[in-house]
Amino acid sequence: MKRFVLVGNLGWTLGAAPATPAAGSKSTIEFGGLKWHQVNTDRFSVKDGWLILDKGRGWLRSDREYADFVLTIEWKFVDKGADSGIFVRTGAESGGGNGWPLKAIQIQCMDNDSLAGVFAAKEVTQATTRRTDLVKQLRKPTGELNVMEIRCEGKKMAVKLNGAVVTTCENLVPAKGYIGIQGEGGTLHFKRIEIKELKSGGSNNG
Repeated sequence: MKRFVLVGNLGWTLGAAPATPAAGSKSTIEFGGLKWHQVNTDRFSVKDGWLILDKGRGWLRSDREYADFVLTIEWKFVDKGADSGIFVRTGAESGGGNGWPLKAIQIQCMDNDSLAGVFAAKEVTQATTRRTDLVKQLRKPTGELNVMEIRCEGKKMAVKLNGAVVTTCENLVPAKGYIGIQGEGGTLHFKRIEIKELKSGGSNNG
């Protein structure tokens, strides 16, 4: 990702002009049987069964924290080169000109070969293995649906793209946090977001 600077665990510094509100947006959104909160943004909305991210900054945050889980996301990039990210085990505090969380593990969600890369603290990214060759083979063209599955269990994470593991990493900290979607100027449509908690977690209701 070219537009942020890693600071401490994870932080970004960049000024950004306020975004124009998305039509029909609400501060709290229900999607996939879960409740989500817009943080420093109002560019997320639900229309005709899809969760819409209409450019802008900030992020969409889960209603509560999760520890060990499998997160499944089915989406498509509407704009060629559209940029976003998936946050896991993320802190609630946000800051900087973009309004993103100050501490997070981010899985890249951009319409290019950087898809499924990991941005996080140094100790995490140094323990990351990524199959760029598989990403190039598996990712769908702009406008077609992709499926990403993110499994966090203990200090390990595995990311599947369209059925195959493309990224793994270790040394995940903290042990729990929020799940979120980053606004970074791209338009994305999400068909499905599912969170299945593993035995160490509780109910998967938002």
